[in-house]
Amino acid sequence: MYVLNRLAIVGLSVFVSLTSARAETIDLNVNDQAAMFRFSTYSNNAGYGNAAFNVGFLYDTDENVYFEGGVMVTGMAGDKTPGLRVGLGPKGVVAIHDAGNAYALALGIEAAYRFPTTRRFGISAQGFYAPSIVAYDDTERYQELEVRVEYDMLPTANVYLGYRRMRAHMVSAADFDVNAGGFLGFKITF
Repeated sequence: MYVLNRLAIVGLSVFVSLTSARAETIDLNVNDQAAMFRFSTYSNNAGYGNAAFNVGFLYDTDENVYFEGGVMVTGMAGDKTPGLRVGLGPKGVVAIHDAGNAYALALGIEAAYRFPTTRRFGISAQGFYAPSIVAYDDTERYQELEVRVEYDMLPTANVYLGYRRMRAHMVSAADFDVNAGGFLGFKITF
């Protein structure tokens, strides 16, 4: 736990230094068993797209916790598909769960589409995968999938319904879902 505390302090220090004079997003979603909070800050210094630096925390009713931190580089997919943004990037995940602890560096991809006829509605999906080479301790591999249907209530705030499954495959213990199920949430950009 001492190592995790030190990594958290270093990570938070680096993250705070990256957030000056940039846009930020707060994302909160809940269901009956879990709550997830994500904070993102954006930089447009990543060439043709934007880089989003993310940290997140999930807590459930069984007192299991999950931490994530990463970067996602995003941009418009092209002129032939207006409204489609795509991205890719890595994130570190730590899951402290009754069934075991999972540690991984997952590689991810995301896509978000805003319907051209009604820009307030959109869908988004993201997936992350960590094979055994970047899964640590007793973790054999890690998988995550999340899909959302979104509605922009304001230009800087939306609400959404989604489904998420985060699964850890273990070497010497039973595989377990870090979190799985539907959720309701909102995202605010400022």
